Amino acid sequence: MKRIPATILLIASMLTIFPLSSYAQKEKKAAPQRRMMTSEGQQASAGHRFTIDGQVALDIPDAKYNIYIADIDKEITDADLAGCVDVTNKTFRFETTLSTMKAGRIRAVMPDGSLNPAWISVYFIPGFTLDLSVHKGSFDIENDSEYSFMVNAWLNKDALAVLFESMGAPGPHNADTKKSSLDVALDSYRAMLMELQDQLNLLNMQPNYHLLDAERKNIIKRMDNINVKMESLIDKYVNSL
Repeated sequence: MKRIPATILLIASMLTIFPLSSYAQKEKKAAPQRRMMTSEGQQASAGHRFTIDGQVALDIPDAKYNIYIADIDKEITDADLAGCVDVTNKTFRFETTLSTMKAGRIRAVMPDGSLNPAWISVYFIPGFTLDLSVHKGSFDIENDSEYSFMVNAWLNKDALAVLFESMGAPGPHNADTKKSSLDVALDSYRAMLMELQDQLNLLNMQPNYHLLDAERKNIIKRMDNINVKMESLIDKYVNSL
């Protein structure tokens, strides 16, 4: 019979006993950093679903978005076009199945059919949903903390392979390495949850909080998704013992 460390049992019980609103507040962190688009001339097996949920600013005329996918060490070209999605009610969505992290590009198609001279460069991560908002000349990754965490995990996958190889089968790591990797991952996810709880608390303090229901639901959805991932990591760890 497998013996499960007491710390893992404690974390698992916290996930089921405490509601999301019970996470303690922490020191406020800066809002997600707005990133500048890249313009022309500036360039030098079974998988998991990657999704882009995009929101376009009201003053942006983009009609469609071309999606390009390439290996990380390869320069993206027009030949790497993987799809084109419509902008509907200022939103767009793209889904694909990946077995490893890829380099991605999102480039707007104007109403006249021409391509925007700038584009968005991001990593496409198996099993991840990228919440993206597009502005004039810049973009925000709304779930930037989780995105950065997952990118770093994939780039350093030798240290965290058991957790981040598409959440797949256990790797050839000893129990201490697995436990250490799990602790790092859970600590990062807890920090994300506390940051989202801070955002939720700030919304609830606004005078017009009752008009911000969509923003509130989006934050709660992201917190629920993180909780699911934490539970999945614990299950993977336990099954690998």
